Amino acid sequence: MSKATLLTLVTIIAALAISFVVMRSMNPSPAGEQAANNSGEARWLNEAIQCAAYYDLSAQILSGMDVPQMAAVAGRLATSAEQARNLANEQADAASVNQRIMAAQSEMRAAMPDQRSLGPLMSQYKGPCQSLMTDPNARLAYWQQQAG
Repeated sequence: MSKATLLTLVTIIAALAISFVVMRSMNPSPAGEQAANNSGEARWLNEAIQCAAYYDLSAQILSGMDVPQMAAVAGRLATSAEQARNLANEQADAASVNQRIMAAQSEMRAAMPDQRSLGPLMSQYKGPCQSLMTDPNARLAYWQQQAG
């Protein structure tokens, strides 16, 4: 394994570890939708969409790295993306969910310092998305409490 590949692997693993410790609340919705979608259910749906976008984009990036050690991680992320998409599809129609996931991925790509830098996304989404995937009902209760 080359030094560059090893450095990339170490960077990704370190970012995963850091993002596990640093859990940040997610932006519940884009600014234009925030006033209209302030209910706990709408915030939960937006989080599920953001998580589906995050997991899918991460899986795409890791798969594109062509590092055999990351194939399993990319597979788990792809599975999580599908699970998050299914959660969102329970609350909204599939066409709307797919459109919002694509828009979220575009925003995420624009926010990345380069095409392979997942660190900033991981620090923003990993903790909340793990919470959503672990217990969707608890996450809904959280958003309902936040909505007042």
